[in-house]
Amino acid sequence: MGYAVAGTGSLAKRPYKGSYRWIGQIRYRGNGGVWKTKAKALTDAHGNAIVTAGGKSTKNVKAAREALAAWVASCRGAVYTGRDGVAEYVARDIEARRGAISDTTARGYLDYMPLFEPLSGVCMVDLRAKDVRAWVSGMVDAGKAPATVRKAFNILFQACERAVEVGDIHENPCTNQIRRQDLPRPARDVPNALDAEGVRRVNTLLDAAKNPRLRVGARLALHAGLRRGECCGLRWCDVDTESDVLHVRQSIGDRGTLAGDGSGHTYAKAPKSKAGTRDVPMTRALRADLDKWREEQREQWMRGDMAVLFSRCYVLGYADGSHFTPHALGRLWAKLAAGRHARSEEDGRRSGEGWEPGREPITGADGRRVTFHDLRHTFATVQVAAGADVKSVSALMGHADAAMTLNVYAAPDSDATRRAMAAAAPVLDAGSEAVSLRAV
Repeated sequence: MGYAVAGTGSLAKRPYKGSYRWIGQIRYRGNGGVWKTKAKALTDAHGNAIVTAGGKSTKNVKAAREALAAWVASCRGAVYTGRDGVAEYVARDIEARRGAISDTTARGYLDYMPLFEPLSGVCMVDLRAKDVRAWVSGMVDAGKAPATVRKAFNILFQACERAVEVGDIHENPCTNQIRRQDLPRPARDVPNALDAEGVRRVNTLLDAAKNPRLRVGARLALHAGLRRGECCGLRWCDVDTESDVLHVRQSIGDRGTLAGDGSGHTYAKAPKSKAGTRDVPMTRALRADLDKWREEQREQWMRGDMAVLFSRCYVLGYADGSHFTPHALGRLWAKLAAGRHARSEEDGRRSGEGWEPGREPITGADGRRVTFHDLRHTFATVQVAAGADVKSVSALMGHADAAMTLNVYAAPDSDATRRAMAAAAPVLDAGSEAVSLRAV
């Protein structure tokens, strides 16, 4: 795959919902050497149409040019053909799509590449449905989780769709029949949330924690439902002390091994989805932690060169304006959650956070050790259990769809179902003779 694209593409407008939207156009040479024209409706980082006005209006043209450049870069990609092995083809396809997808997403896809090793000896052009079915069965037999198998299949499906589009293969071997019959059904994951006693215990441990980034970061997840990247991406200008609200506006992503341009492994980006840009009220404990930490941070900032406005500094970051990384935050929490360790009590080395001898690990509802993301699960679970409506919880969590919140967190409650039936019964029973006979 990979096009020979002429120039940098061009922009055009098309009618869209009573207005206009930006369209990108490129000229490229396909496998047969024939030059063709390809057009695409341009979208922003959240997948929304980049709209404009008619005539000579340049409204949102900057965003359109950025989206066009990303699309052209993904179309050029690396030069690879259907004669390459499936595993190599898929990996190069993911690399070529950088710009069209975020670096964090690309890194996540590449993490699945070890699962494609069984297909390394098969050329992309020779891949058949029977090969895909055998590959899926091998993953299932190896005990891979249903969600893992389905994700790997979808990555291959997407690569094959693009291979068909550019003529590297004639049809997609990842058929709907395989999707329906061979892919394992994902089990409904029950969040490994903390119960009330677990929340009290964690709050006590956080109060005693010596590392302020651990204390504040964990509270942002537990008390406000922020993701790790969102905790690290929060700046002091996003902490509204007048209205006691956090404005979630950006996140810190992780390129991993994709960072080969000297820009580092982490970078600031928009939240996971459009819904991820949200406002979250603060609890009293979280507000108190932030107020205390803000004063400490301001003192450190004033002792430095103050090259960056304090309001633009990251809450969990440093006085020079650099951010704390999601990986480091996750490791701090993992140590606290682990509890006991292998060192003897006589060991004189500094123990650090979470290494106190003999303390039991922090576990959740299903008995597993609580991860940093489980703190976010706890936030949502507590909200739903307290009677908050699912739509509001979904907005606080930054979910793109309230159905996700409902499916994951709204567990059946016997008392609640009885109350619901008692309220509906008079309407449902109206006019029935059976009710009057039973009353007699």
